[in-house]
Amino acid sequence: EPALKGYSASEISSSIADGTTKLLVIANNVYDVTSYMSRHPGGSTVMMNFNGRDASGAFNRTGHSTNARDIMKTLQVGTFSGGSLPVSNSNAPKLNSVANISGQRRSLMTIPLSPTSSQPGSANDAPNETPQEL
Repeated sequence: EPALKGYSASEISSSIADGTTKLLVIANNVYDVTSYMSRHPGGSTVMMNFNGRDASGAFNRTGHSTNARDIMKTLQVGTFSGGSLPVSNSNAPKLNSVANISGQRRSLMTIPLSPTSSQPGSANDAPNETPQEL
């Protein structure tokens, strides 16, 4: 069996630029799913949303049969050699929304679990207080 081609993120992007070729990355393997799109049980739109992208998370969350994994073996054209792939169109947060989520995080005061703590500032010094948002 010949060695599989290594595809960088830019090579994947160039390959799909023709609008015809459909490549997915799953578990660092590159699959040409162009000929399989119309036969995918979940529909071609599902696969199109991951064209040129890493579909590992969605693939693993969905659960696939042994038959599906056997089909994948026939579609593998290479391995992912690195670079930054775009975030998928569906089933994954956009990169900018992740930053928004982290910007909204709030901290809560922590209270020691040990009731025997007698250090200044411990829960024993203020037994009637509840955690407050900072």
